[in-house]
Amino acid sequence: MAGGGGEPGILFVGEPSDVFGGAITVLIPAHLLTALANQEGVRYARLRLPPRAGQGASLPTVLFPNGPADRMGATAWHNDGCTGDGVKVGIIDNAFNGFTVRVAPQLKTPAKFLCHKQSTGQVSHHPFDCQGFWSFEDHGTKVAEYLLSVAPDVSLYLTNFTAGGGSKSMNEAVLWMIDNGVQVINMSLGTTWHGPGDGTTPFPDSDLRTIDLAVANGITFITSAGNSDGHTWYSGSPVFHDVTVDGVTKSLIDFRLPGDQQADNCVDVRLTPHQNSLFELRWDGDWESADKDLDFHLYRGNTASGAPVSSSTKPQTGGGYHFPFE
Repeated sequence: MAGGGGEPGILFVGEPSDVFGGAITVLIPAHLLTALANQEGVRYARLRLPPRAGQGASLPTVLFPNGPADRMGATAWHNDGCTGDGVKVGIIDNAFNGFTVRVAPQLKTPAKFLCHKQSTGQVSHHPFDCQGFWSFEDHGTKVAEYLLSVAPDVSLYLTNFTAGGGSKSMNEAVLWMIDNGVQVINMSLGTTWHGPGDGTTPFPDSDLRTIDLAVANGITFITSAGNSDGHTWYSGSPVFHDVTVDGVTKSLIDFRLPGDQQADNCVDVRLTPHQNSLFELRWDGDWESADKDLDFHLYRGNTASGAPVSSSTKPQTGGGYHFPFE
């Protein structure tokens, strides 16, 4: 339906029941963002990216013929009869391609599905509709295989409600799992930053609040960590240097490592053609009204010269809904 006031081109995704924590998902062309901002009751708008699967290295079968079961010492537990029998485990992932062939035959009880069919957006309980568009989208299936090698007799509840965004959100997936008595949830996905990194968030629709909801209902929530460790730069006390480039003086953060003598005002990355890349920057500050204003630029080459390829320049001047994040 059209947005409040009948503004054409703004589409609210779902009915009011889909609103979570005062937030609602909308599909909107970029040129109508100003019109959206002028709608009565709108406080702020932010881009919500779907979680992404983190790819890790496979376990060497020579050293660990039983996969994670050997790596974690689970075989000894299996020998004592601890196999996960009677435990309901939910998996939230982007896609489960190949599940019916690779995993389903191993299950003690058939898995249950809550699927967001990506081609139509409809809700389904058929495993085929939890598949991605491409055959290699099997991250959720790999997670299930690893899980079953450790706890072979668990009952599985699977959902791809993170895929494609829209109103079919992680919150709905967790509510479905709560209703079905799920005791453990695994989500081996990465998301954009929703707060300062201490588990808090100012965003009412953040996945962090959904995790809190699961925990409040007695669920143990497991999520991945460490996949991006080698792609992160951080400092407890960053240094700024004024650098003159193309006749313009810019104050740039010094990204040199401890002990390095030469200042390095850029993080050097190698991008692959036609590959999507996500860069984020956050710093210490008030996540309600940040007053340290930093900008984030991506340049071609190893100097901050010429026009940036891409930029994020949101204001942080102490105003409401100013976040220390680019």
